[in-house]
Amino acid sequence: AAWVSQTTAVDTDWFSVDTSAPEGMYSINSETGNADNWTVYVDVRWRVAGTLAWTTQFSAMVFSRSTGAARRGFAASVARAQYEVQVRKASRDANSDKVKDKIVWTALRSGKNVSPILFPKPLALTAIRIKATDQLSGTINTFNGITTSLVTTWVGLPAWAPNLASNVPADLFRHVLQGPANARPVPDSQIDFQSLQDWNVYCVNQGFRYNKVITQKQSIYATLVEIAAAGRAVVTWIDGKWGVIWDQPAAPIVQHFTPRNSWGFQGQRVYVQQPHGWRVSFINEDNGFTADERIVYDDGWDETSATLFEGIQFEGVTDPDAIWKHGRYRIADARLRPENVTLNVGWEHLVCTRGDRVRVTHDVLLVGLAS
Repeated sequence: AAWVSQTTAVDTDWFSVDTSAPEGMYSINSETGNADNWTVYVDVRWRVAGTLAWTTQFSAMVFSRSTGAARRGFAASVARAQYEVQVRKASRDANSDKVKDKIVWTALRSGKNVSPILFPKPLALTAIRIKATDQLSGTINTFNGITTSLVTTWVGLPAWAPNLASNVPADLFRHVLQGPANARPVPDSQIDFQSLQDWNVYCVNQGFRYNKVITQKQSIYATLVEIAAAGRAVVTWIDGKWGVIWDQPAAPIVQHFTPRNSWGFQGQRVYVQQPHGWRVSFINEDNGFTADERIVYDDGWDETSATLFEGIQFEGVTDPDAIWKHGRYRIADARLRPENVTLNVGWEHLVCTRGDRVRVTHDVLLVGLAS
């Protein structure tokens, strides 16, 4: 009948009491030898530490017939303070070798209703409740989940919409520039929204997405480069604005270069042995987001004939179909763009910017319009 007392942590908003009957709860029938029902009551009461008034005493937990270890719990929400909690066995001890009625107070837990992680920026948190059994005790060995960033998303005219789930590179590009991870967010006046909006349409049509979990420290620019590459684009800084450029075969020609408005024309071609295919390592979303590899073959080669491979990675790309498209694009790019062309132009004759389509007429290459 004696009360057993424990004290919670300070600033407690709730507490729970765990008790158990480690030997089970039953009575042996003298005639049949079977385990009969035996009931035991456990009382719980509490008060603010240092005060005199207890809550009304009551039987919070009841144990009945159980031949194995049995557990019972009680929880209460309270006004924030530190509490003294007392537990006792309300039923009289049987004091018989035919009765199992031992009760043990195994745990007192207390908590405060605040965020478990005090961080000044928004975080995605997961709360789990797991029942402890003989199959799970202590810590969880593995736990994973699938999350999507909530960002300001281009949904078409007339505007961008905030707090929508998106993994489109164009939306994440803006999020990196203006999101909470950037210590110095970029104002709207320094973003080329037209290029991002057009690029968004291109990424959606091509099925390009960026799904990388970034756990290491890296610069804003390095992150932008990765995101842009996932959408087959490059980062630009034109007229004081962040933007992107990508291959647009139908884009208009902005400027025409000839020997009259340029000089120092040079062409350089590198002759290399093309691999038979790419070995692309990536995280496969179709296989539970686990590490995988896909081989992208060049024309005329397959698994029976290819022998020369090179490794390549496309950061943030988890779709096997997109991996294939990026790999084939790199193969075509190496074959069809083998030459670097440079020429000099005076500032007064320079109209185009990075990413613009231009036309070159030059007698060294024997290309362009006839003079």
